Amino acid sequence: MSVKVLLARHGASVAYEKIDEESDIFRQKNSTPLSQLGITQAQQLGKLVSIYRPDVLICSPQKRARKTAEIVAEFNPLFSNVIEDLREIRRVVDGKSIYSQLNLDYKRWRGEVIRQADLSAKFHPKDESHGEFLARETRVKHWLLQEFDRQTVLVVGHSQAHAMLLSSMILGDHPRPRELFDLFNRLFMSHGAITVVTHDFRRGWQMKEEDFNITKHLK
Repeated sequence: MSVKVLLARHGASVAYEKIDEESDIFRQKNSTPLSQLGITQAQQLGKLVSIYRPDVLICSPQKRARKTAEIVAEFNPLFSNVIEDLREIRRVVDGKSIYSQLNLDYKRWRGEVIRQADLSAKFHPKDESHGEFLARETRVKHWLLQEFDRQTVLVVGHSQAHAMLLSSMILGDHPRPRELFDLFNRLFMSHGAITVVTHDFRRGWQMKEEDFNITKHLK
């Protein structure tokens, strides 16, 4: 059983862009679209992806990822397939101002969760814990192997989701919490970048250092 997975982050979105000195900056939410820079990054991504000749294109249901996948498909003979489990981690602060008290409280809380390596903690009851997030991305990992043996799969999604998926690939299904948080926080990807990871039955999941967060195609 073997597979090559190309993890690609969506292009930059309009979130975090300051229109003027008086405007607020908001966290991304499900409906946040790509910015003009993000569209350009997606086009560059589409051109670079063609050298890998992917067989399948799957993407997160969130707007910025779906649009990136659609643009990539314009440069490759692919159809974009939406997979719910590829969505970003669910948080109550999504869509809120980064200057709000809620967001400041969340940042302090997240720092404490990382220090304690607590996989079960939730900032809000409707949030997704890091343990739940890990379980979801581990499910994606196994599904990729089961469905796409001997194929190259392009996965367009989000930095945190890709970081958690890579962590599960590298550390296994049930990593030690401290080890997971340490690796997870090192594996974030640039907008529009690619990470290449492969699997075969002898060596398991493998990622070369030079294949992580490839950004040479981006402006």
